[in-house]
Amino acid sequence: MLAVIACGFALLWLASIVGALVSGEPPAELTEAGLVANPVHVLDLALVLPGMLISAVRVRTHRPGSDLWVAPWLVFAALMAASIVAAMLLASAPIAPLLVLVAITLASGVVAVIVLASTAEPTRR
Repeated sequence: MLAVIACGFALLWLASIVGALVSGEPPAELTEAGLVANPVHVLDLALVLPGMLISAVRVRTHRPGSDLWVAPWLVFAALMAASIVAAMLLASAPIAPLLVLVAITLASGVVAVIVLASTAEPTRR
């Protein structure tokens, strides 16, 4: 799940960046905001998405201690996607990308709950 989310967002952000490079024009959201770069793209591509991908690979290869990072990344992914959904709803964005992000929000939230439930220590009496 983490690898799919990381690769999906990387492709989404890179499509925007490459599209702007090919056209030679900055994206409309940057010119409207008066920015030279999208800070979300920078932070996601430099830190968040590589961290998710590294954690996914480490869990898949059963590295010791790697399972500690899965639930926090999944919760972060759910919150990140939910905030994008909220912004898209406020901006009256097209329905197709909105539905994809709703699916990411729900899937990462459900998987986070499953991971947290499976790693929780039983209550002692």
